[in-house]
Amino acid sequence: ARLTRPWQIGSGILWPSFCSRQQQQMLFQELHRALKPKRYVYEHLDGVIQGYRECLLPDNDFAPVTHNLVTEIKDTVSSLCDHPESSNSNIAANNSCGSSLKWLPHAHILDLLPNGSISYHKDSVAEFGSLLCSVSLGSSRRMRLRNIEDPSIVREVSIPPGSLYILMDEARYEWEHAIMAFDADKDMHDESATRAEERSNMHGDCIGTQDHQSRRGQDGRRISLILRTAK
Repeated sequence: ARLTRPWQIGSGILWPSFCSRQQQQMLFQELHRALKPKRYVYEHLDGVIQGYRECLLPDNDFAPVTHNLVTEIKDTVSSLCDHPESSNSNIAANNSCGSSLKWLPHAHILDLLPNGSISYHKDSVAEFGSLLCSVSLGSSRRMRLRNIEDPSIVREVSIPPGSLYILMDEARYEWEHAIMAFDADKDMHDESATRAEERSNMHGDCIGTQDHQSRRGQDGRRISLILRTAK
């Protein structure tokens, strides 16, 4: 059973506490290991991402326990699409959702530095299908959705660690999304000291022995596990 019910952002869904703290730490450690050989880059080829490193992790390369969690994420997303009433949303099941989803056979792992950000964009329509979802780990960030037809319409939502968001249909095609750089005043406002210390411990466990100030310096880093459907 999950800690909170999902809620709707347009035709997308945010599940604020999808992963337990134990699951977050387990997933964070595995994704950190996959990212370790990669260098941070300060500007993406198309200028959309700043201050990041990334990799593709094939489904078969996940450790068994983590693979089970990734499978659970996909099953949950399919279930929400097949049975939208379970999320208290008005999202209707359609041919692009639910049991007919075709997932890409790998996860996109994206690591943002505290000052790293993702500018407004829409994931490639030529390469990917009608749905994407992402689990957030590390520190909270703010995601903004901007209407493509009327850019003056902007929605902002906090995506805390352990959350799962789903963008599909209208939210996928008619809105661009962006991830803001870490802002300690805004992004940690709703988090307890316990969660902040937990994040520090997670980074310390992954990166090695560090003093308290060094671990605190890791606040603001965010790793996301992104799953996309195929065309």
